[in-house]
Amino acid sequence: MKEKVLYFKQHWWPADEYSLLLYVITFFYTLAVWAIQILDAAFRDFATPYLLLQVYFSLIPIYIVIREAERRLERALKKRSGEKLVALWAFTFLIVVVLECVAKGEIETPASLAYITVYVLGMFYGSRAIKKHYEQKKKKAAGRNSRNKSPNFKKTKITA
Repeated sequence: MKEKVLYFKQHWWPADEYSLLLYVITFFYTLAVWAIQILDAAFRDFATPYLLLQVYFSLIPIYIVIREAERRLERALKKRSGEKLVALWAFTFLIVVVLECVAKGEIETPASLAYITVYVLGMFYGSRAIKKHYEQKKKKAAGRNSRNKSPNFKKTKITA
């Protein structure tokens, strides 16, 4: 009978599964909060549940931290459509504000829509800055390693 041997990779961590699950949850929360914001703008007596915003504001940084952990562990990151969700919030806010100006009081911009838009944009550009810093640091370390290897350096085998 053949013996089974388990080998673990150096950075074994099922972050990609967590990231995918959290992405799906965050995506549906985004759609729910977005739809409620649209309803809030269209119907003045419709209000966004505060607890929903708290959960949404908690999901985004958790998702970003997991993605940054994957990046640090140098896992192959799957492309997600975070940019599209950020654009959705930015354009929604812009459209609602323009409609409020044009409709002259018939549509009112929900206060929470401004907070959500600024929050999502801040988180997005903050994670971009972290990503860029990490890539520069990685590139600098790779350059430092390549400088130490001069063409005149030869490996010699030492035997005792």
